[in-house]
Amino acid sequence: MKKMRKMDKISEYLLYIFFASLIFSNTLAQGIAIILILIWLIKWLLTRRFISTPLDLPIIIYLFIRTVTCFTSINMMMSLRELRSGIFFSLIYFAITNLTNSEKRRTAIERYIAILIYAGAVASLYAIANVFLSHFAVRAQSTAGGISRFSEYIMIVFCLSFSLMRSKDIFPRRYIAFVVTAIIGIGLIFAQARTQWFAIIPAIIVIGFMRERWFLLSIIAICGTLLAIIRNIRERFLTLIHPLSTSSFLCRLTIWKGASSLLFKRPFTGFGPRTYSLVSPFLKEMGSYHSDYLQIYMDSGIFGFLGYIYLSFMIFKESIGLCRDHSRREIGFALLFTLIAMYIVSFFGGHIQEPVITPLFFSLISFVSLMSIKKEN
Repeated sequence: MKKMRKMDKISEYLLYIFFASLIFSNTLAQGIAIILILIWLIKWLLTRRFISTPLDLPIIIYLFIRTVTCFTSINMMMSLRELRSGIFFSLIYFAITNLTNSEKRRTAIERYIAILIYAGAVASLYAIANVFLSHFAVRAQSTAGGISRFSEYIMIVFCLSFSLMRSKDIFPRRYIAFVVTAIIGIGLIFAQARTQWFAIIPAIIVIGFMRERWFLLSIIAICGTLLAIIRNIRERFLTLIHPLSTSSFLCRLTIWKGASSLLFKRPFTGFGPRTYSLVSPFLKEMGSYHSDYLQIYMDSGIFGFLGYIYLSFMIFKESIGLCRDHSRREIGFALLFTLIAMYIVSFFGGHIQEPVITPLFFSLISFVSLMSIKKEN
């Protein structure tokens, strides 16, 4: 029993480090994730206790199909890499749901979210400083590397922060909420990520008009000022007027056109995860189908796609259920709008092959699942 308590304490601190390091270091975050997953497996074997949560079955079905299609792949060795990356790190869901203290479930989730938000603010400050030092010659990104990785992470924490600005458990003072959310928002603007800009619109409109009208006006003022004085951001923004003519969208159309010719060649098992470069007839150097929905179908066939749709349906069902519960509404709205933003981005890109965003996605849905457990302690 004493050893179990010590293991729980170690797990608690490792979870804090994991969430704090995601945007700063792939190596550290993945290393911590591996340890957490192993601790969960060891604890499960020792105690024979598995904490059941509402999203367990959809996740098991989805990951099982993804695993099977690694072995039915047109190139098994290439697809098996998914076992030790995307599929393995998805198990962070079970590590979080089983290692989080059931007696302090809500408090723990609020701490995890707070760590993600404040880490995002620090990452944004670093990125903003880097943009200024380069005289706006580069777009914002973090030490973990990659503009798309940074922009999606910052989009996620912006939705969380904006939705929870009135939560005293996240922001002890109102001005802290304004400052932190503004920093994260400016970081997202400097990333010049048009898809992520579009994805935060539901949160901006609903949360802005419902609860944060003054901050919404502040965001509009900040955006207007930056557009007026910074040419790169203004030019990037103006491309939204004719999005179908941009080079990035034309590349996606080329990739999707190539995929359409392959839709019925392996409809049940798909071609196998990570086989894009072997299968796609166009733009093989792009590395993915640039749409999670298409990626999952092409990788794992109709069964994998249906498994993902079922998982997605259950995620939103539980999220909406949280929003209807007065005692859990605040976190429910934050998670709901964050996940809506992620699913919008998934249409044009996505997270299923992203080493930072994949475990973050499964972490967020573990929060939904934990908060949805009916019995609150």
